[in-house]
Amino acid sequence: RITTGLIAVPIIFLVMNIPILAILTFNIVMYLTNKEYQNMVMQILKMHSGESEHSYLDQMNRSTLAVLPTHFFALVAAITVSEDYTHIAFLMAVMMQFMIRIKGFISYYNVLTQSKEFLSKDPALDRKIILLTFLQTAGDLLGMVFLHLPFTYGALMFLQKDGLKYTFFWILCTFQADNGALWVGSLIGHTPFVYSISPKKTWEGVCGAIFVCVVTALIFSKFTWVYFVPDFATKHFLILSFLSSIVCIIGDLLESFIKRAANMKDSGNMLPGHGGLLDRMDSIVCSAPVFYFYIKVVIGF
Repeated sequence: RITTGLIAVPIIFLVMNIPILAILTFNIVMYLTNKEYQNMVMQILKMHSGESEHSYLDQMNRSTLAVLPTHFFALVAAITVSEDYTHIAFLMAVMMQFMIRIKGFISYYNVLTQSKEFLSKDPALDRKIILLTFLQTAGDLLGMVFLHLPFTYGALMFLQKDGLKYTFFWILCTFQADNGALWVGSLIGHTPFVYSISPKKTWEGVCGAIFVCVVTALIFSKFTWVYFVPDFATKHFLILSFLSSIVCIIGDLLESFIKRAANMKDSGNMLPGHGGLLDRMDSIVCSAPVFYFYIKVVIGF
């Protein structure tokens, strides 16, 4: 875990200083986290369906068209740097995602109905396929709301005048909230937080996340002269760090809930010591809207 962090931090600094590379990285991360999320959704659907429907689920999971809507509204955000245009593009992406899934269902269903075995062997298969299509589409929309739209606010924030400073503080707070929860929870954690969702999370870890995040923000508030630290009043450092630590905990719980439903320990194995990329990005993604709207409404871009 420490090795991964030591490698990742310099890379993040390099990427944030080159806008084009940052936007490219943003789309790559969005694609990879979406892939891990879709694998979890697929695992959930397979656990509650029969072998006869698994080929259809595999076909949906392999669809290259299904990833386009999310990158569409992310691209609109990067080009326009407009919250309004991003919201319009998001609604269009939702409709595109729905139509792509419907098209996949129609294509697969037409192939099935041409098979002589279809009607005689399992006449209820069409209803099962319709239900799975509905559930898959619902999973897509949840991913767009939980992952892609919030993360896009991070891109909008980065593209503002002092976006590098805002982005640095945003990532710093989320990393420290995660680290605080891990450190304190591992050392003295014994009171379960939400045992039914994540048995290892404790109230001590929650308090550690808030404490470490706020203390880190307080320390950095004394270094506003450094080029990558935002020039906020100390109260804004404290408020933002407190709010982000709370949202990070909620985001982590939401991802833990999805992993538990899929009977998976980690979302993947891309990051040694962390698990999948989504295991590290859940807090970052969920805290992005908090930073964006707080800075926009309270402080001002």
